[in-house]
Parts: sequence; C-alpha cells; structure tokens
Amino acid sequence: MSGKKYGVVAPEVAKSFSGLEFLQGIIDGRQPHPPMSELLGFHLIEIEEGRAVFANIKKFITYIFAHLIPEAVPFILYVLLKIPAPITALQILAIDLGTETLPALALGVEKPEPGVMDHPPRNRTQGIVDRLLLFRGYVFLGLSNTAAVLIGYFVVLVNGGWRFGQPLEVVETMFTNPLHIKATTMVFVGIVVMQIANIFSCRSERLSAFRIGVLSNKLILVGIAFEIVFTLALLYTPFLQGLFTTTPLGFQDWLLLFAMMMAIFLMEETRKRIVAWWRSRGGPTRGGLVADQA
Repeated sequence: MSGKKYGVVAPEVAKSFSGLEFLQGIIDGRQPHPPMSELLGFHLIEIEEGRAVFANIKKFITYIFAHLIPEAVPFILYVLLKIPAPITALQILAIDLGTETLPALALGVEKPEPGVMDHPPRNRTQGIVDRLLLFRGYVFLGLSNTAAVLIGYFVVLVNGGWRFGQPLEVVETMFTNPLHIKATTMVFVGIVVMQIANIFSCRSERLSAFRIGVLSNKLILVGIAFEIVFTLALLYTPFLQGLFTTTPLGFQDWLLLFAMMMAIFLMEETRKRIVAWWRSRGGPTRGGLVADQA
C-alpha cells in the first residue's frame, strides 16, 4: 500500500520493515531521516493497516458466531420438544472443520474498507467483542440462519408425512429412516448455504457488499467454491453418504435453501442501509444495530 493516497510518498525502504523497525533504524542511524511529510505518510499507512487488522478480527468472530446458533438451537428443540434429532455429530464436524474454514480465513486478509481513515480513533476501552458484534453474530445473523434451517427441516418432515410427536426411529439417535436422513441433510446443507450469505454480510459492519466489491477478495471465492464442492461430495458420493449419513436433495429443496440464503443477505444489506440513514440523521451510534466506527 502506498503513501501516495495521503498526498505524500512513504520512503521506499519502509516497505520492507515494520513501523517500529523503521523508526529504530532512524534512531540508530542505519536509515536516513526522511522528510516529515514522508514520515507522516508512513505513519498513516501503519494506522490504516492496524485498523484493518482490528476490523478483520471482528469480521472473523462475527462469521463464526453466526453459524453456532443454527447448530445449537435445533438440538435444544430436540431435547425440549422431542423432535427427531436434527443433525449428526459428523455433519457438525464437516461444517466446523470443513466448509467454514477457508471462508473464515479469507476474512482475515480483507483490505482496509473505503473510508476507514475517516473515523475517529476508537475508545481505548472498546474491545473486539462488543454489543454490536454479539448482536449481529448471535441474534441478527444467528437467529435468521436458524429460522432458515428449521424451515427447511420441517418442510422436509411435513412433506414426508411426519406429524409432531411422531418418532421416526426406534432409537432416537439412530439415523436409518430415509425421511429422517433427508431432514438432517437439509439442516446440514442449510447451514452451509447460509454461510455463503454470512461471508458476504460479514465483510463489513456498515458498507454494502456491492460497494466493497463482491469479487474483490479472491480467497473468499475459493473458499465458497471449496465448500460447495465438499458439500456436493458428501451428498452424492456413495461412500461419503454412508459415512456422514446424507442423501441427495431435490431441485425444490435446493431452491428453497437458496431463496432463504438470498433473503438473509438482503436483510443484512437492508440493515446497513438503515444504519447509513440513521447516521445521516445524526442518530446515536452506540449499541444495537448501529456501529459507531469501522
């Protein structure tokens, strides 16, 4: 990243050192003392990178939090309401160790957002995990993901003739009934598909994914491609079907999941527009749906 964006040119030698190393080199006499304008440009670059790192950590955590709720809530309902077990342990591992890994890591290499230097410094007491992050991750994205997954789950069960209170297995935690297997597959695939909406939503707390650039982070695209291929392999490869207790989904099942994925993405885009409007009106920006800074 160049200091030219700040109207000055950072020293070429600074490109191979961290800020502290560069400044220590000046003190020790190993580096020539640059003009003040160049030194200021270098400091601005360091500040921008620091803000980007801080923001990327928050994006990563929000993305992880968002999928924990749709994994946990169906199990809570299974215990409380005695519905058929909604997902298997191996399917959860396939999500936590497989489909979510690359997209989550891709959030860590996001470039600084447009306008990141227009905001005042954050309060020293403000940590990474704040109320906004918890709300977006657990409540807004987490519960909307959960609703989408449960809709898919119950649509499969009801269309297959299941009625509330009806057991599907002789042993509750066994997965031998074809209808039960399809319902758990719907939950598994539902969580994976909703992750695609989450990854684009989590790229910024306040900016639209279209303003950042949907295709600007190539690693995210690689991660999405990997999770799609990995999921399809689990559904359509006979050996993996038996290992992960999955079954192929029909066209209508996929259509329902992708429709709900788009709904979640548009909900978050709408939230960001409301936040922008609220800011323009001079509304308070602490807590709830609104971030006070990038």
